[in-house]
Amino acid sequence: MPEVRKVLAFHLNTKNDPSLAVRSIYGHQLPHLIVMDQNWVKQNLSRIFPPNENDRSLCLAAWNTYLRGWGVYKNVFSALYNEYEKAIDRLSNEIDENDQRLAEHMIRAYAFGYLPLEDGHGLLQRFYAKATDRLCAHVLWQIGYSLHETKEQVHPIILERFQALWNQRLSIARSNPEAHIKEMVAFGNLFYSEKFDDAWALTELKNALEISNGVSRHFSLYSDLVH
Repeated sequence: MPEVRKVLAFHLNTKNDPSLAVRSIYGHQLPHLIVMDQNWVKQNLSRIFPPNENDRSLCLAAWNTYLRGWGVYKNVFSALYNEYEKAIDRLSNEIDENDQRLAEHMIRAYAFGYLPLEDGHGLLQRFYAKATDRLCAHVLWQIGYSLHETKEQVHPIILERFQALWNQRLSIARSNPEAHIKEMVAFGNLFYSEKFDDAWALTELKNALEISNGVSRHFSLYSDLVH
């Protein structure tokens, strides 16, 4: 569809259209564009998400709209892998809604099997190396809340992945307890989800309590503690 490509290219040229609102439309429609023409999207990612600091607002207008508007889909996630890397690198101590959405994308990609847990140079490890204790806590909050709201049976493989993630996070927290208090508090939401084996959940609740000295079982109370 050369006519469509021509229009898209025209509005990606900041000399023709510097509008943040238009740039946000690219973010909102990005999964559709990838389905329509993935090669075109890959060739134009640096224009959709310009890397230079002067165009940072254009990049964020598109990226944050995408994050807030979409879940995680394998073909889209794969096409945007490098953009996720850049978004992780932009994380700071002052987290906001967009950072939380990025964290949610990371944990969903992991749950679906798009990201491995053991990969020293992978996105998940990159995320945890950069994320604050509060943002790490948000990951567990999101897992617990989503599981609790899921009425149907959760696939055992997904639960196993979350258990493996928790085991890794607990091990890291034990090496530096003061830096992971909020994250350990957030285990309360995994316990509250009632989706895990009772014996495992009780054992890990005790482990979390040893570090956090208090674990919330209700997500609204947890939110007051860590948000």
